[in-house]
Amino acid sequence: MTDFKLQDVPPISPLVNELLSLSLDDADAEQRLHTIVASEPKLSIRLVAVANSVACRGCGPELSDSLHAIRRIGLARTRQLAIGMLFSQPLTRRLPGRLAYDIWLHSLTMAAAAQEIARIKGHPEPGTAYLLGLVHDLGYLMEELAAPGSLAANVTYALANNVAPEEAERRQLGACHADLAAALLEHWGAPAGFAEALAVHHDDDLDPDSLAAAVYGAEKLARFSEVTDVLYEGRDHLFAPLSLDRLGLEFLFAQQLELGEAELGVAAERIIEQVEGFQATASAMDGVH
Repeated sequence: MTDFKLQDVPPISPLVNELLSLSLDDADAEQRLHTIVASEPKLSIRLVAVANSVACRGCGPELSDSLHAIRRIGLARTRQLAIGMLFSQPLTRRLPGRLAYDIWLHSLTMAAAAQEIARIKGHPEPGTAYLLGLVHDLGYLMEELAAPGSLAANVTYALANNVAPEEAERRQLGACHADLAAALLEHWGAPAGFAEALAVHHDDDLDPDSLAAAVYGAEKLARFSEVTDVLYEGRDHLFAPLSLDRLGLEFLFAQQLELGEAELGVAAERIIEQVEGFQATASAMDGVH
């Protein structure tokens, strides 16, 4: 069993709370968001890179300042991406580059998938679902930093013992990514609803209309073979052995989310359409080019 010491995790940037409390409906929201972003140079540089990436292809000439980057990306998405970067920053900077990039790819896919599922379900907060998908992988980061190589080892164990990946994590490490992500968010003082949604998203009795269910569905959709085949461009990646085929995904969506084949098809199509954007954004966020 691995001993996860939250006190050893670097503190989260105080800018996170400023971003979480920022109301985008306020008249001065753009200026306040720009002030927050500009106060953290690395964050500002990464957001400019996102604005200049193919994720925003066709939006205009190359930018060099964060204010125009915010305008190109949009207030809501800038806020979400900035929060995700700041939450992950203390952990991703200590990982090998390729692994960090793959986890960013997975996180961005999770975010878009969670938002899409929340939208299909008519949830009033699809933007919060996006943010939860974006920070979901904090648990995976905690695992890897506490025990390097554990992510691959857990996948191998799950397949060899025919158990769910989260069960493999509990047997191997004493906790799963959901437990760790929730504990870390609570440690950092994130809104209680964030930690709760991540903590329970693998529970058997999920409310199919909840944010936790959207996160659960996003995790499965991000492992859908038709998505991963284009997302990772046919190369080996961390989640390759856990890919789900369409029949398996349809079963899980019907069982846990009460969504049918048509809804799954729409969600998958919309995610696949965004793959090039995920790749470009992950490169900009992690500095991989």
